[in-house]
Amino acid sequence: MITEKIIPLVEAIIDRKYIIVDNQNHKYTELGLYKGNEVNVLKTNDRSLILAVGASRYIISQKVAKKIMVVWNK
Repeated sequence: MITEKIIPLVEAIIDRKYIIVDNQNHKYTELGLYKGNEVNVLKTNDRSLILAVGASRYIISQKVAKKIMVVWNK
């Protein structure tokens, strides 16, 4: 059985879809960043990430993205 590698969102590849497997920061679940939801990293820099969550776009800090765990959605 092949298991997907779980990584922090901060390590995600740009323009690839991921499924959230864990997010301990409940404040960001209101943005759609909850377990089982799909997220796409549109752009990154040394301080933040721009994310697509459904039809919405959000900017989150690198610090927050380190705590959101994801797997690649093939």
